Amino acid sequence: MSDGVRDILIAGGGLAGWYCAARLCHAMRGRALNVRVLRAAPAGAAVDPLEVFCSSTLSAVPLAHAELGIDERTFMRDCDATFKLATEYRGFDDASRVYFLPFGEIGARLEAVGFHQFIGRLMRGGRDFSLDDFSVPAIAARHGRFAHPTRDPRSVLSTYEYAYHLDVLAYTRTLRAFAEKLGAVAVDEDLARCDVADDGTIRALTAGDGTQLTADLFIDCTGARAALLGEALQTPFESWRAWLPCDAALVARRPAAAELPPCTLALAQEDGWIWQSPLRSGVETAAIFDSRAESREAAQTVATLPVPREIRFENGMHREAWRGNCVAMGSAAGFVEPLASTGLRLIEGEVSRFIELFPDRGGMPVVANEYNRVAGAMYDRARDFVLLHYMLSRRSGALWRDRPQPPASLAQRLELFRHRGNVVLHEDDIFEDAWWACACIGLGVRPAHFSILAEQMSEADLLARLAKITRVMQSAVQQLPTHRAYLQGYLA
Repeated sequence: MSDGVRDILIAGGGLAGWYCAARLCHAMRGRALNVRVLRAAPAGAAVDPLEVFCSSTLSAVPLAHAELGIDERTFMRDCDATFKLATEYRGFDDASRVYFLPFGEIGARLEAVGFHQFIGRLMRGGRDFSLDDFSVPAIAARHGRFAHPTRDPRSVLSTYEYAYHLDVLAYTRTLRAFAEKLGAVAVDEDLARCDVADDGTIRALTAGDGTQLTADLFIDCTGARAALLGEALQTPFESWRAWLPCDAALVARRPAAAELPPCTLALAQEDGWIWQSPLRSGVETAAIFDSRAESREAAQTVATLPVPREIRFENGMHREAWRGNCVAMGSAAGFVEPLASTGLRLIEGEVSRFIELFPDRGGMPVVANEYNRVAGAMYDRARDFVLLHYMLSRRSGALWRDRPQPPASLAQRLELFRHRGNVVLHEDDIFEDAWWACACIGLGVRPAHFSILAEQMSEADLLARLAKITRVMQSAVQQLPTHRAYLQGYLA
């Protein structure tokens, strides 16, 4: 078609840019589509420093790799990758409480109601339980064990999924090689200028060597500076600093430990929190904190590691991530601190929606409106899940204590869960209902009521069923090898 989009120019040769190029070239193979990726950063400089937090992923990544046909063993060898079953949260409710956010089922479907409703019923009766004891991936993560899920649906070892920890720079190189094999063209130059037409669209980009680059559609993957959408097109940025005041991270890689947990660690402290993503050769580590605060206890933990570097950021987003002929993805569109490992998942969601809504030149305003609605909702859900940990914390530090009223979307979720333990999923939620339940209960919420369907058996029968479930799960996990041993065999 004469008005079809044929030339796409991606500004930003980091993870977001090459992930977008790889997915686009794969989805549009066989179609006359030209994809170029302009590095848009000086040689040797990071395109987007915030992409380090994509080291810890969610369980959508293995599915995306399967769709692309990326061999898992080769990817893991090349990217220093490990498996991930969960995120372990320590001290977010109070200094001693620990809970896991696992990739998989919680308990068993006893009736047509979420398993956490039965736990809520027993809690109302004065008993206390941890949902972690009824989750295979949480138990395995706690004990440092891993194996791929079995295909036997009768086994509890089929009830979980997994994600990865990965080296972001190596993963970017892998994606670049994949995209280039499918026809993407790299322009390894900095961005010198962005020319904007009188109608508010981008006319062309000028590379550092003076080459002028035109396209039907421009994708901004230049990181938080948003060189196209923010700087050139002056698209407003919505800040969430009032809710999420952390604006700095001190990042370093520490040596690998003897143990290799198949989980990301988030450790709360009075003035911030510590993030750890274990790779085979080391541990990506960061302290997340508010640079305006006097205390920097969290940062001191990382400051002693080799070559620490400080990164600044702001939680928030461009509500109009698609303006004119420019679409922003990754932290050029928005950023949510990595408490829930949403970095790569948000990029994946953006690219998927873009492919679903792939425009022609004349119809961009129509699809842009829908894209902005969906992308905005996706970022709101990620923000709410992270903010949940601040809203429910009982820690005494000002970072946790001083908080305005939450967004209406989160307030409604909390009110409903506190009342009856219900989880309502919205369109483009990137967290499952079990994850919301794990987070709320793990952070100390005890629903005032529970579903009537959770009363269908006596308390004695329920306790017996729960004891059997946890016994079966514990026994199954003990049969799994350690994560390190499994990796050594799998990648040999």
